[in-house]
Amino acid sequence: MKNATFSKLPHYLLALLLCCLSTGNSWANGARAAAENNQPPSITLSGDIDLPRFEIGQEYTITVHVTDPENDLVTLDLLVDSWDIVPGPGIGFVWLTKEDFSPQLPVTRQAPYTVDLRITPKDNQHQSSLLYVTATDEGGNSSTVEDHIFIWHPREFLLPADTLYISAGQQYYFHIPVRNWDGGTTTAISNTLDFISQAYDDFGMLLITSDEFYIPEEQHIGIHEILLTYQESSTRIQETLYVVVQPECSMVRWYRDADGDGWGSRAFEAITTSCNALEGYVRNNADCNDWDASFYPGVGDCPAVENQAPTISFRRDGWGANPYYYLIGEEAVFYLEVNDPDQGDRISLEMEKTATKPLFVDATFSPELPHTGEGPYTVEIRWTPTAAEGNYEHVVNVTATDQHGATTVYHLSLEPYFPAQISPPTEPVYVGVDEVFRIYVPYLDNGGAYQQFAKSETLDVYIGEGGKAFTEVDEWGFGTYWVDIASYQIPRTEDIGTHTVTLELWDAIPERPNTITAPITVIVDPDCTNELWYRDADGDGWGTGEPMHRICNQLEGFADNNLDCDDTDAAVYPGAGDCAEINRDLVFAIDGTPDRMEIGQENVLTITAIDPEGQELSLRLVRVLDTDWNEVPMLEGASFHPSLPISGEGSLRTELRWTPTYSQQGWQEIHLEAEDAAGNVTRHELILRAITTPVFHAPDEITVPVNTFFTAYIPVSGGAGGTLWTAARLKLPIAVSEASPGLELVGEVSDQWLGTHEVTLVAGIDGDELTTKTLRITVVESCELQRWYPDRDGDGYGLNRNYYSIDSCTPIEGYVANNQDCNDSDAGIHPGAAEIPADGIDNNCDGVVDEEMDCSSIAGLTVASTCSDNPRLERAWVIYNPNPCPIEVRYDLRQSAVGGTLIAQPGETYFQTPFIERNMNIMQLHWQDERGKEQMYRYRKPHNTGLRIFTVCSDDPQKELLWRVHNPNPCPYYVEWEIRGSNQRGSYIAPPGDSYLTTTTIPNDPNVAVLMYYNYHSKKRYSRQASAYRQCSGKQNAPASLVEAEAQAEEAPLELATELAVYPVPFRDVLQVRHEGIRADQPVRVSLVSLGGTTLEVPASQIRQSDGALELHLQQLPLADGLYILRLDIGDEKPLYQRVIRQQ
Repeated sequence: MKNATFSKLPHYLLALLLCCLSTGNSWANGARAAAENNQPPSITLSGDIDLPRFEIGQEYTITVHVTDPENDLVTLDLLVDSWDIVPGPGIGFVWLTKEDFSPQLPVTRQAPYTVDLRITPKDNQHQSSLLYVTATDEGGNSSTVEDHIFIWHPREFLLPADTLYISAGQQYYFHIPVRNWDGGTTTAISNTLDFISQAYDDFGMLLITSDEFYIPEEQHIGIHEILLTYQESSTRIQETLYVVVQPECSMVRWYRDADGDGWGSRAFEAITTSCNALEGYVRNNADCNDWDASFYPGVGDCPAVENQAPTISFRRDGWGANPYYYLIGEEAVFYLEVNDPDQGDRISLEMEKTATKPLFVDATFSPELPHTGEGPYTVEIRWTPTAAEGNYEHVVNVTATDQHGATTVYHLSLEPYFPAQISPPTEPVYVGVDEVFRIYVPYLDNGGAYQQFAKSETLDVYIGEGGKAFTEVDEWGFGTYWVDIASYQIPRTEDIGTHTVTLELWDAIPERPNTITAPITVIVDPDCTNELWYRDADGDGWGTGEPMHRICNQLEGFADNNLDCDDTDAAVYPGAGDCAEINRDLVFAIDGTPDRMEIGQENVLTITAIDPEGQELSLRLVRVLDTDWNEVPMLEGASFHPSLPISGEGSLRTELRWTPTYSQQGWQEIHLEAEDAAGNVTRHELILRAITTPVFHAPDEITVPVNTFFTAYIPVSGGAGGTLWTAARLKLPIAVSEASPGLELVGEVSDQWLGTHEVTLVAGIDGDELTTKTLRITVVESCELQRWYPDRDGDGYGLNRNYYSIDSCTPIEGYVANNQDCNDSDAGIHPGAAEIPADGIDNNCDGVVDEEMDCSSIAGLTVASTCSDNPRLERAWVIYNPNPCPIEVRYDLRQSAVGGTLIAQPGETYFQTPFIERNMNIMQLHWQDERGKEQMYRYRKPHNTGLRIFTVCSDDPQKELLWRVHNPNPCPYYVEWEIRGSNQRGSYIAPPGDSYLTTTTIPNDPNVAVLMYYNYHSKKRYSRQASAYRQCSGKQNAPASLVEAEAQAEEAPLELATELAVYPVPFRDVLQVRHEGIRADQPVRVSLVSLGGTTLEVPASQIRQSDGALELHLQQLPLADGLYILRLDIGDEKPLYQRVIRQQ
């Protein structure tokens, strides 16, 4: 009021104004109260808003009536939101907006008033839309009503306007959308054309495709009708799609152009294949928004499309899932189809062979290659593979280049093959009673023959070792192989007679895979004894190699010895050619069981060489083959007493003493020779098999009631050294099945079986029966059946595995009536046991680990660098928290702004920081101790060694150079490389060890390779090496192939075993290891690998072993403080890994 004047006011108004001002602004308060009591306006909708649908092309009116209690000026506005139903993928539509209504809103008028909103729906507008009508008065009070309108589109199939033309022998697919789909179902039927139809009923799309199973053939040439049906409640729509199958035409992908802007949809559901152009479809799929013609590449928000490379596709008619295999001697026809997304581009096509074998010896190309033309075009290849090209995968690089230089390379794989064949014995095979037998059958392998089966309705047989390769196999591994049929159960007296054994071989390579069968007649003869027979390839009566058949009779092509010096030349045999004469009077006698050498125990075989004439003779060791058939000086853990060679008169005796390890399970050989004074030699192959004899862990007796279902799982241990099998001989009518590992007896018996019955449990390895145990089952009229669980650690609590249980009315020694033990290999772990803090174990089986944690004091934390999964962009760190409680920590990387907070869990916690060039990577870790005082640990110790690049001779050094990059560190490193003075450069992640790269040779240049990497302090370091290609010539034997190096570089990161528990963390001298696969009687191997790659083997003498647990005493190992990887090998299982930390 400072500048106000009142000279023009009447005196009585001036007096009234001064009075009001002096009474505390009562007028202002009244105005405020009036505003607070102002009421919002009201809206009502009427007219056509209540119609269930709006027809396209008709005008509709929505009446909006606005009122206001104070009759204020009210502003009316409209918001439109399209929602819910989409009319189908690839169908163009636009959203409904308020601009589609007239008059245009907003409008402001004195309430009350009425506005008639008029709309005429269009064909391309969205179906369902919500209308939000809002009225706002002068005081800012507003109210909103909402309603929706439904624009009705006729339901119809959106078919191509043109008839579809497709080619015989080629796959096709059509995507047919349904307009105005609203939850119905779609089907397709044809009486003349086979196909697969799939309805995407969640958004109204029907896919019709031949897939690889219904490719049209010659008999389908002609016109076909496909009846399309849409069904929704009472609505039924049917239309006919016409398809013409032509003898041969080029199939092209067409993309639906719903908005007609010349650019096709990117959606897979918008694709249709045909030989002819289709209206409404184009040959590109670059449209960013196929609902709006104002959006396409280079316009709107849609980026421009650069020149695209041409495409190459391979087609071979009628060959389904295996188009790359070709029968030798039979003409094959296939096609290369060339196209370019950029219409009108000219494309050059050429072919380069990379195979070392001959290829396309008898082949024609139409048109001849190289060829240049406007795409699309097709090259027909007719090829009759020859034997010289056979059983080898040829790779041909087919290159297409457009006029702008864009290139595509297609790797064409071609593999000619012979059909697989089996050659069984043509004469009957005789085998003895109560003896293991083995029959080897040759088969011609074409690279796809596998899944061999042997079956007989009257004789228990199985496929044994199989796959024994002989000289008939070529350098690529194709040719004649041998598969052995062995006795699963040893033939008994009741098996005497003639049996048919059928060998089946699955040949997977042909276009229609098939099973090849060959019958073999086997006669079980009580009057014969099985002998070993050896392969006699040259038919001179002298065999060679390892034993093949173990049968009674001699088959053609086999001999009873393996003494031939050259089995490819019938003129060379003992006593002829360069082969020394054999004195068959010299004999060997073996006392012991060489095929049952028990693992972990000392086994003794007595070997005696005898000369019946009593002459001077000598005994010597000539060859030893380990379980991998590698020649070694002697089997580990084996020795002769006295040691060989020895000599004397009449007879010589030595003992073979051998304690096999678990890694030696299976077969190995020791070859001996005895020589008399005349120089005659007798050879003997001592065939050894290291095993663990199977042992049944079964009770002596169980009791069951009649007419009550019961189960009994009988576990078996051992069985290493071959294929473990189990069986049972019994008369009770119950089911017996093999469980892994063990037997399961299941069933119920009637009262006619009252009494005690014996069940003979049988276990063996391969064809040998090694173990039997008698289980008595007593059947009574009535008793209470109880389920019992094994209690291996004797703590009174059973193993929590239902399938290990046995049902019996009477108690079973070693079993209890509960399954509450969470670790049945440790008597200290069971329900009610004391929980040991910070040991990482659920001691009391309550499902919680270390719930009783003492966090009253906090030990120091540490941080260290570790390997990163992305060394180009990140550094990786590990925090070790020795406390049983999580601790909040703060970390910061010195000389950078990198830092943060996280929760360090007990044990190890991993985190990453960004890679920063030229940073010292000094990591500082901060936390508060139990008194609230901040503590810090600083890590700055580098742990890397420089990388080097070396020159390696390539196969063709005048064209290509090979380089070896050596990374001596345990972590992968990001590296960059270049050939100095050229544009040859690149980068990759170099794995630990060696990796390889290739460059193109630059003539008359030293070809200096420069390798750049970042050291631990993120500083660039370089290694330089000039190529020595001028000193290289011919094919080289590189230390590792480039393929192997690339495979090594792509090897998956080390996977830690979550089920392998180790504690304490950190450890000092003693480390506990827990895993359910550990057994007290099964050898294990343990090693520790440091970050520097050093491996320390833990001696067996420092390992205390029990079921499920190891205790490692590591005082004698030279262990420094830090992080290690513990590796645990249990038998032949996959190694297990876990991190451990050593800290004094």
